[in-house]
Amino acid sequence: MTNCGAGAAAGIVADELIPDPTPAPTPAPTPAPTPEPTPEPTVLELSYINACFNGECRDILQATNAKAGTTSGGTATDSTRTLYGSLPEASQQYRTYTGSSWPYVLYKGEASISCTWDCFAETNPPIQMLYFDYDGESHALILATTDGTENSWFLYQYSGDITESDALGLGIDNWVVFGKDSTVWNPNATPAPTPAPTPAPLGAPEWCTIDEGSINENSTSLVDWAGGLEYLRAYDYDINDDLYTEMGTNADSNFFEIETQYNYAYDFPTSATCNNTTSDVKYTYVRVRPKNSLDFENPQDENGDNFYEIILILNDGTDFVEKQVTVEVLDR
Repeated sequence: MTNCGAGAAAGIVADELIPDPTPAPTPAPTPAPTPEPTPEPTVLELSYINACFNGECRDILQATNAKAGTTSGGTATDSTRTLYGSLPEASQQYRTYTGSSWPYVLYKGEASISCTWDCFAETNPPIQMLYFDYDGESHALILATTDGTENSWFLYQYSGDITESDALGLGIDNWVVFGKDSTVWNPNATPAPTPAPTPAPLGAPEWCTIDEGSINENSTSLVDWAGGLEYLRAYDYDINDDLYTEMGTNADSNFFEIETQYNYAYDFPTSATCNNTTSDVKYTYVRVRPKNSLDFENPQDENGDNFYEIILILNDGTDFVEKQVTVEVLDR
């Protein structure tokens, strides 16, 4: 009988080694997806700085993100730069500058703007930007106010401005900047002359204080005023005024007329006025007489008492001043 060992039955040699298992290969890491490039901003962004010229300071407009590159006016940058306008173009429909010192401000894409402040709520009227397509380029314009008139202005940079804090084009002939409030600032403009102050009005003319006179009945001679005067006197502080006198229209005044009136200018202290003012004045002397003789026994005045209440009106071309005086008809 054949003896078969356990090992022989399994087909395994006692001293044979079992090899280690081969590890699975490590998979290569999946690369992260490449992000889409951030699109270049195309919106023209407005901002402002405070700039000064010859002691005058204003908030003026700047712009960031204009189209960089060659323009008909020079090489533009998309960095923050002060905005300028060409004065000869104020009344023109088209751009006129060509050269290398004043690059045009162009939109990069669609004509749109943003502001670093609330330029629509804080500015009255709100800032209005325009565009004009020329030679395939979209030019930026602003609707700005000067001398009360709104004009559209092509916008420029200045090649001399190197940083965003520069406004070195200020004061260059024929170039202007734009205020935060959309007004045009031309620091080279000849300032309007300061108007001479309007002198304070010198006041209305005034009558002197005499208000009673008399006349003999049956006479057309001059009224004799209190103090033995043949005239009433009035004055005006403005010696350049001409004084005029007329009779009033009440019933008693209709019986009298102004015979003569004389105007005289006096320099103080040659003569003082009847109210003792210490000023230069224009005097007027007024003589009054009845139109026809009056009868004491047949009074014609409104009260029937021979006291005629007449009104004289004085004017200097601006002010009218009335004076009521009483003329008594005497029984002579």
